[in-house]
Amino acid sequence: TRANPFATIQQAASKMIDKYTSYTIFVDGELGGEQTLSGTIKARQITLRSGHRTDNISGSIAISTSTPVVVENLAISTLTVGEDATVTLAGGAVVGNASVSGAFTLKNNASANVVLGSGKTITLDGSFNGTGVAVKPADYTEGTPLITKPNGYLITAEMFTVTPGNDGSQWKIDEDGLLQKDE
Repeated sequence: TRANPFATIQQAASKMIDKYTSYTIFVDGELGGEQTLSGTIKARQITLRSGHRTDNISGSIAISTSTPVVVENLAISTLTVGEDATVTLAGGAVVGNASVSGAFTLKNNASANVVLGSGKTITLDGSFNGTGVAVKPADYTEGTPLITKPNGYLITAEMFTVTPGNDGSQWKIDEDGLLQKDE
């Protein structure tokens, strides 16, 4: 509750008792330090959401639970998506840096700087209309899939930028979501 808030996100999640119920954790104010959401959590889905427009997680959060997590209207400095995790950034979600080893989806106007693990892609929901999402692939090989998208969905140059390769080479994501050298 607002009068007696939990000190951590993991502590709030530990109170979830029904695996068939979707729960929302409201972040009220600034939550710093290293936050985690891990282990077996009895919930169908967890939504992390801002209680007010200026609320944020100024530290980091590592998500490694198999319970799906949605982030809405919340700013997070650093997000780590573990191998077994499924995380969706929805409307108003802004992430400074995301390291992805699990499933990762962008919806609406979400924004992030994303470091993809080997063989991982960003999945776009048909509603995604964000811009300026920075992507650093694990492997700079032409034709590597970076984005999974619905059929008929158009990827534009404004949506994504690719971090230059270690050798300074320039890259882009084509309309099919594949990594291409930017000549």
